[in-house]
Amino acid sequence: MIRIITDIDEKLQILLKETLDYEFIDENNILEKENCNIFIIDINRENLLEKIKSYAKDNIPVIVLVGKDNIREMRKLLHLEYITDCVLRQEIFDIEEAIETTLNKKFNLNEFYLNDTYQRGIIRFDQVSYITYCRVSRKTELHLWGDEIFTVKSSFSEVEEKLSKIKIFYKLDRSTIINIELIKILDYKEERIIFKDSSYIYTSKSKLKELEDKRMLSFGRVIL
Repeated sequence: MIRIITDIDEKLQILLKETLDYEFIDENNILEKENCNIFIIDINRENLLEKIKSYAKDNIPVIVLVGKDNIREMRKLLHLEYITDCVLRQEIFDIEEAIETTLNKKFNLNEFYLNDTYQRGIIRFDQVSYITYCRVSRKTELHLWGDEIFTVKSSFSEVEEKLSKIKIFYKLDRSTIINIELIKILDYKEERIIFKDSSYIYTSKSKLKELEDKRMLSFGRVIL
């Protein structure tokens, strides 16, 4: 169970416990930090900076909850190397997303443990170009570099849910998820996506445009 230390309003603490599937522990009741994964503190709590630095020193990521009137203070906090994220305290699902993103960074998730009937596989994310659902075998297929395919027992919807917070994976259509970091070419003429290993999948021009716009594929790159 993921253990999260909190220094927040009691009502919010109760709401988080009722809504999210984590173990939330009030800071006043914590005996040791060693087995804790995240610290969440409200920006209005006393000794804010001292507590933030203390947890950061122990390599525990810190999420700060703020209000809409705390924009200036939030910007200052985000400049600190100790802060992982700032989230509006009333947005429960934004808090959940911040927790999941923080856990992904903390545990450095970059590999699959694939489970099929007769084989198990440890595959890096950057080895998977795209994922599809095969209606014939009724299995989800991971298409790896070199035209290799690894099938898993998990349904496509289960795979989609587990990958929903990992930003390099994008659901292109109802039965296809692609690794956007492995895209080499968006081919509007042939209506296909070509990956870095030269494999490709066909899709529509509208889907290509949607992918290009939503994921801002040109961001951070030299545009020629």
